[in-house]
Amino acid sequence: MKKFEFYHPILTNQYSLDWLTKTKVKDIFALRSHPQIAQQEHRSADQELTDTVAYVNQVMRQVMNNRALVWGITRRADQQFIGIVGLTEFADHPQQATIQFTLPDETLPVAAMTEVLKRLIIFAFQELELSQINGAVDQENISQIQVLKEAGFSLVKTTGTIQHYQLSSTDKF
Repeated sequence: MKKFEFYHPILTNQYSLDWLTKTKVKDIFALRSHPQIAQQEHRSADQELTDTVAYVNQVMRQVMNNRALVWGITRRADQQFIGIVGLTEFADHPQQATIQFTLPDETLPVAAMTEVLKRLIIFAFQELELSQINGAVDQENISQIQVLKEAGFSLVKTTGTIQHYQLSSTDKF
């Protein structure tokens, strides 16, 4: 597997996925400081711009150490930042990763995120040669659950308020 630092940008028809360092910190802060989004992700909302800067630095250290791949999602037509998506937890199981995304649910159509997710699935199975992708979503996050299902993920269990999904490289996606 190549060094993770070379896996950017990744393009879809309408979106570009690139390192968070290519995105304005204020745009990432606007997303990460939203209380409802933070609650659904079971984390504290960023209170200061410096919280977001620390997050970006931490993510990029993980990328450079081949422990995670996290990208900002930008609409190609107008360069508008729309969210964050990543593949993480590579160290736990060498042939598996966990998909994570942070999106402003009210402004992003499910079709847009499905386009991004399907591209990442192909990337993960073909380029990274993963055998399985996992996802964990708060059961109240209906749009993210819909995106996972439309991309072919299957619900495997529920733990508290978290629904766990899975997609295998042998599944049709």
